[in-house]
Amino acid sequence: MTEVTTADAARRLGLSQERVSQMLRSGELVGRRISARGWLVDLASVAERARVATAGGRPWSENRVRSVIDALSNGEATDPKTRALIRTTEPDVLWRKLAQAGDGAALHCPASGYRARCAHAHG
Repeated sequence: MTEVTTADAARRLGLSQERVSQMLRSGELVGRRISARGWLVDLASVAERARVATAGGRPWSENRVRSVIDALSNGEATDPKTRALIRTTEPDVLWRKLAQAGDGAALHCPASGYRARCAHAHG
């Protein structure tokens, strides 16, 4: 069994470390406690959760979605918060967040085969 830290699991799932710990305690993720406050998380459990889960947290605003799409599509300069968001978000989580935007132009993540729709028209 390959294991990762709660920090790595959180990054892969787009969640906080606290949420990952809650999921471990509730059995939503498989792992083992290594100290009073620490866990190692089964990587297969993380991958399965990422496969079936929608992106965590609140859906992104229309402006945030537009900024991310523009930055990814055109390499357009964007604000520091959006650059950091793109840089620190796992690709599959990024695609799920964009999918929460609603109907519109189709999005496709070639690496995972994930398909989504976005609220913005693209040429």
